[in-house]
Amino acid sequence: MIGVAKDVRQRGVERPPGGELYLSLDQHRVAPPTMNVVIRTTLPPAALSRTIQRVVREVDAGVPVVRLRDMDSVFEESIRRPRVLAQLLGVFGGLALLLAAIGTHGVLSHMVTERRREIAIRVALGATSADVLTQILKQGLQVTTVGVAIGILEALIVNRLILAAFSR
Repeated sequence: MIGVAKDVRQRGVERPPGGELYLSLDQHRVAPPTMNVVIRTTLPPAALSRTIQRVVREVDAGVPVVRLRDMDSVFEESIRRPRVLAQLLGVFGGLALLLAAIGTHGVLSHMVTERRREIAIRVALGATSADVLTQILKQGLQVTTVGVAIGILEALIVNRLILAAFSR
């Protein structure tokens, strides 16, 4: 009997599917050291556990049935590491965002402190608080834009390095 099966990601979801060969055990006299059996059913695995173990024991009492589990748990196990890495990247990204906000606040605060006398003179000469605020925000936005541009460039470079490290 010959057939074609869909791609199987035997070595994990992050790796490309490899070539798989399915052989009938009836054609070979030697059993493989390990074997995965997949059963499609609507019943939960716990309901089938005893039946599967009984049938395997009837065929060959020396063959153990180990790690009987449903595909959801197999999938969850296969994506556990990428999920943890994504969560860590999210946490570090959030910390970086917090540090950037604190740094931006510090820079703007320092700029305003350095220009207190200039601001006081502008107000004394008739500038409104809206004019002063607009000027300060413009200058702060310029500094922030430069920082964001540098940050995006660095993020792209780090992204390439991470992709290169994980594709090995």
